[in-house]
Amino acid sequence: MAPSPDDAAEIWTSEVLIPIAGRHFLARLEAMERWLSEWSIPYQVVHPALDDSVLVLRFPRERFARAFVAMPLRDMGPAER
Repeated sequence: MAPSPDDAAEIWTSEVLIPIAGRHFLARLEAMERWLSEWSIPYQVVHPALDDSVLVLRFPRERFARAFVAMPLRDMGPAER
């Protein structure tokens, strides 16, 4: 049985903010998506209502959010300079 909308909202409780900035943002976003897919980590991308300069990635478990934050920077594409 599929969870109700209220239950589904509770499942995705761990969040990581991703700044939307820099000329390499799309390359970093693609690298993040590849990494998450490679490790089969479920996530949702949410555009926050109050701040247009960030995306919110939601994860169903805190350990997934911690793994994402700990991902080596080299996996995220070219660094901003």
